[in-house]
Amino acid sequence: MENLKNKSDEELAIWQAGWKVLNENYILANNEWEKRARARKHQLDLSLLEKQHELNLTIVKEQSKLTKVSISVGFIGVILGAVLGASLPLLLQTEPATVEPESIKEQKQSAATNNSEQSKQIENNEQSKP
Repeated sequence: MENLKNKSDEELAIWQAGWKVLNENYILANNEWEKRARARKHQLDLSLLEKQHELNLTIVKEQSKLTKVSISVGFIGVILGAVLGASLPLLLQTEPATVEPESIKEQKQSAATNNSEQSKQIENNEQSKP
C-alpha cells in the first residue's frame, strides 16, 4: 500500500476515486482527508492566535502610554491646585465681608442703649452729690 501522507491533495483524490465507497482503501483516504483538515485548522488557529497576541501587545503598550499621560496630568493638576490655593489669598489681600445676623445687631443696639442709660444715671448721681 502506498503512503498516503506523501501524496498531494490531487493525487490523493485520484487515488481515492479508484475505490468503492465502503472499500478499506477509500476509508483510509477519508481518514487522510480528515487529518489534513485538522492540520490546516490547527495552522489557522495558530496564526489567528499570533495575530491576536500582537494586537493585545499593541493595546497594552497604548494603555501604558495613556496611563503615564493621565498620571502626569493629574500630578500637574495637584501641584497647580496647591500653588493657586496657597497664593490666591495672598494675591487678593481682601478682608472677608462679615454679615451680622439680626439678633447680633439687636444685641449691640440694646447694649449701646443700656450703656447710655447707665452713663446718664452715673452723671445724675454725681451731680446730685454735694
